[in-house]
Amino acid sequence: MLRNDHGPFAGAGKSQRGKGMARKTEAERLAELQARKRALEAQMQAISARQKQRSRKDDTRRKVLVGAAVLAEADKNAAAKQKLMALLDQHLTRDIDRAVFDLAPKAKAEPAKVP
Repeated sequence: MLRNDHGPFAGAGKSQRGKGMARKTEAERLAELQARKRALEAQMQAISARQKQRSRKDDTRRKVLVGAAVLAEADKNAAAKQKLMALLDQHLTRDIDRAVFDLAPKAKAEPAKVP
């Protein structure tokens, strides 16, 4: 068998261990690991933000759908409308919100007088 010690393929298949590749110092390895940690933390933060955004969108959609169902029932059923209006009157405190449902503004509580 001929051995090729010359030419472009000389030494092909031989291990390059210990040749030209200096081992990284602990400080270099630590710096690389810290960089990877920062990158992973950024990815985790982005995923968490997407999950929160999706959750808020889902919550808003649920509210819209429930509101549509309740309003549709109130349009068909006078008793349901009466209960809905009583519920809204009890829970809506901002005048701008109350006006949407033709509810009278809430009376403002007067500050306590100091003698």
